[in-house]
Amino acid sequence: MSSKVPAPFSNKTVLQLIVISYVFSVVRSQTTAAPGCPPPTPVAKLVQFINGVDVNSQSADWYPVGTRATAQCRSPGEMRLMGNRNGQTCRSDGKWSGQPPCCGDVTRRISVTGGAVQRVMPDGGLTVFVSSNTDYVEVRCSIDREEPLLEAPHITVDNVRVQMQSIRGDSGRVSYMTFSPVQATDSGEFGCRKSANPSSPNNLRIEFKEFSLSNQLQLNCPADIVQATDPGRDIATVTWPEPTALTTSEIVELNNTHSPGDIFPIGETTVVYSFKNAANEVAVCRFTITVIDEEKPTFLTCPNDFDVGTGPDSAMAVVEWAPIIALDNSRVISAPEGNYQSGTTFPTGETLVSYMARDEAGNVEFCNFTVSVSDHEPPTIYNCPQSVVASITNMSVNSVPVYWTEPTVTDNTEYYSLHSTREPGNQFFYGTTDVVYTARDMSNNENICVFQVTVLDKVSPVFADCPASQAHYLGQNETEVAVYWRRPAAGDNIDIVGPTVPSHTPGERFGLGTHTVTYTARDLAGNNGTCAFNVTIKIAQCQDEVTPFSEGVLTWTSAFPHELKPSLERCSVYTEKAGNFRALRECMPDEDQGAVWLEPRLNDCGEVRDSIDLDDLQKVSVGEGNVMEVSQAVAKTVSNMTSELADNLEPVASILQNIVNAGSPSVEVTEAVIETVDSVVMSVSRQGTLDRSGEDKEAPSSAKASSSIVQSLEAQISLVADDATSLEVTQRSLAVTVVTLKPYQQDEETQFLSVLDEDDPDSTTLQDGDVQTVPKKARGDSMGMSWPIDTSITMPADLGTQAAESLGYDDPGPLHVSFVLYQTDALFPLKNATGLFSVNTTGEYFTSGRVISATVEGVQLVNLSQPVIVEFTPHQDWNESIGVAECVFWDFSLDNGTGDWSSDGCSYVEFNEGRIVCHCKHLTNFAVLMAMKDESLTLVEQFVLDFISAVGCALSIAGVSLTLFTFIVFGNLRATRSRQILMHLCTALLCLYVAFLAGIDATENGAACTAVAAIIHYFTLASMCWMGVEAHNMYLLLVRSSRVGSLA
Repeated sequence: MSSKVPAPFSNKTVLQLIVISYVFSVVRSQTTAAPGCPPPTPVAKLVQFINGVDVNSQSADWYPVGTRATAQCRSPGEMRLMGNRNGQTCRSDGKWSGQPPCCGDVTRRISVTGGAVQRVMPDGGLTVFVSSNTDYVEVRCSIDREEPLLEAPHITVDNVRVQMQSIRGDSGRVSYMTFSPVQATDSGEFGCRKSANPSSPNNLRIEFKEFSLSNQLQLNCPADIVQATDPGRDIATVTWPEPTALTTSEIVELNNTHSPGDIFPIGETTVVYSFKNAANEVAVCRFTITVIDEEKPTFLTCPNDFDVGTGPDSAMAVVEWAPIIALDNSRVISAPEGNYQSGTTFPTGETLVSYMARDEAGNVEFCNFTVSVSDHEPPTIYNCPQSVVASITNMSVNSVPVYWTEPTVTDNTEYYSLHSTREPGNQFFYGTTDVVYTARDMSNNENICVFQVTVLDKVSPVFADCPASQAHYLGQNETEVAVYWRRPAAGDNIDIVGPTVPSHTPGERFGLGTHTVTYTARDLAGNNGTCAFNVTIKIAQCQDEVTPFSEGVLTWTSAFPHELKPSLERCSVYTEKAGNFRALRECMPDEDQGAVWLEPRLNDCGEVRDSIDLDDLQKVSVGEGNVMEVSQAVAKTVSNMTSELADNLEPVASILQNIVNAGSPSVEVTEAVIETVDSVVMSVSRQGTLDRSGEDKEAPSSAKASSSIVQSLEAQISLVADDATSLEVTQRSLAVTVVTLKPYQQDEETQFLSVLDEDDPDSTTLQDGDVQTVPKKARGDSMGMSWPIDTSITMPADLGTQAAESLGYDDPGPLHVSFVLYQTDALFPLKNATGLFSVNTTGEYFTSGRVISATVEGVQLVNLSQPVIVEFTPHQDWNESIGVAECVFWDFSLDNGTGDWSSDGCSYVEFNEGRIVCHCKHLTNFAVLMAMKDESLTLVEQFVLDFISAVGCALSIAGVSLTLFTFIVFGNLRATRSRQILMHLCTALLCLYVAFLAGIDATENGAACTAVAAIIHYFTLASMCWMGVEAHNMYLLLVRSSRVGSLA
């Protein structure tokens, strides 16, 4: 920044003082008559004369009116007189008329060195006094950057006494003439001109006067004086002790060029005293007074830093400022020199402008200011695409690539970026998507281009499993027949809107003739897909029939004419041909009845066996006629097996699968299946086949068999749930309950629970009464009961409503709900639980031992609005302070279809009253996985560290907030680029600290955790980038400062 002279008074005060001074001077001039004029004011570089005598050698205080004052240049050969050459006259008002002249430099300079005294004469000549002691006198002629020539026509150069030479000086060549010794006859006109140009020379008359020095007249002469100028002026008032003469004779004449207290200009001035005594002896005293200028120039005007905008369609700006003026005490100063001039074109950014003022003494002062050129013009986007419409025409895809011509961008700075939310060729899904192009220049000016991509769906829904046309026969005396088929499911490349609309439903009764059954599905785009098949009802078929034979009865289902029908009864499992059909019977057409049965043909079942094993049962074909026998036989077989059952899970799984495939809704079959699974669970639990430490020690086939057994049990329960209104079966390790909830019962929470054995709380054996299904409000002391709950599952109150919505019904209907409780997790091997825990554990994982499930038959419920509440009582030494728990369900699709635990849709809620509480958004088999914490720090240490981190972040937030507040309140602090960079850095740090404090512990919600991680990552990178920008800006400032320093 430029230095400025402080003003001691305000502008108003100065104006008042000037007016008062002017009035006082006018009054004084009118009331007091001036006696004359004071000595003229000394002028730098001038010698002033009054009546032909140097004013400095006169002692008069006043000069009479009419006195004439003239002046000549102090260095007559090096300067010329300019301005008022006629002189000034003392007026009656006590003032000198006119202005004094001034001296200007000449290019052709004449100077004299040597001699005793040099004196300027009133006519402008120069008198040089010489004595016998003067060795030489030299007259010089010099011209800057030119070849000079000294002329003296009256002088004869003999190269002995008078010599003529030309040499190169500091600023050019010099032509000079040397007199050794000089004589009075050498006086005359000397001229200086260019050697190559015969133009008129600069002439100077030089007169040489001789005088004799006395050896008897002694002087005490002052030493040379060096003094700085008076403050704020180009002169100096110099005093010295006057020299005195030691002589026996009287001093009759004293001449001196200056007196103590005289004013001297800047430069070197020779003061000469000459004494003459009565003996006509002369003595000369000479010393020099050098006035130096040490005062720096002062800038009267120096602009402050300012900001301008770029011109239209330009990255530059023409910047102008007021003229920059500098003054100096010497009143002589070169024009300030600047690295940029007003009206210069400046680029975008900050530019340092520096002006330097230098006076003749070499004193330098700087005026520095910064010109900031800002770009406020956003980029221009051309050829913004029109909205694009594309269509999906292939069922196998749900999106299409869309192409367009990208827009072009221009900017006045030519430095810009173009970003878009989507790129040409990207895949677009059905619907309308906004595509935004954002053009941003280096100054963050931005412009956007927005258009829409609309993807239409031209593909109608397709029924991949549309039933084939069917033909049915009316029985005798029947006018209608119920026809069943599998409900077809519609598929589409986009979502189906609402349920599929059928013209008929499975089980509907049809009369004689051909009936068209249609299913219609509509997708989001309004495309309709149709599944159509015919149901033809014909007459003539053999009806269902039961016929006796020697061993009992044979059951026949209806048959078409010429159809050979097997009996439902099969050979007993205790025969050699177990599972084969016991008899065959053919249905033949009949003109009267349409169709009639022929006599049965019995098949041979072979020899009777005393005993059977699992391998035998596995080979038996199971159907409706022998499903009960097979189920009871397998239940009996496995109940007699002990440890070897755990090693034979594959045949058990196969047999149960065959039983389920028979599709029998019989309660007896279901109870036999439950008994079989109970035996398997007990055997595996005792044997410990499946390791709970997370490592499967059995072959993969055993694990897959256990999963198949669970699925078979659930399938059989579903069969009986569709037919029976209720079922309660309690085995030693397994409990099954099927209930039917009426619509009025669906408004309250239904709870399925098991009660702890008071004598043996960790017992894995269930007893009658240990399992209850009750409304949740009936649990506990509200009805006088106090049940120590072991495991429970609570269905949400809006279960019926959600089931109806899922099925597409307006009102809820009866719900068949089945509950299963496994007292051990023997059929649910724990394989890989490491990825389920978000905290460090010891690596040992285990369940609570209980597995509980709930199923709403006929509908799959996911993403429930109200959660299913599952509670488990840990049967291990576990609590929240020493361990962690994860709520899981058994996902049959994991591990290549073998099944494994998954936590999707389930969350741990709390550990309350000794029970772990879980919330799940779907229905299936639930359990809780537990592990012990691996804590390297105590809770106190963790709290202290968390507290220190929180306090540190809070202090940082306070600091950067205060900084930003200061910048916002004081607008002048935001003027420079460096301050703006600091604001951006503070903003990024503030967002980073706030995001860290607010969201670092948001780990329970996956989406929230991901969002917090992304925000922290982004603002960390932003902070580092702004630190880099700050460092770069500081580097630029230092480089510029060093350049300014070099100019100084």
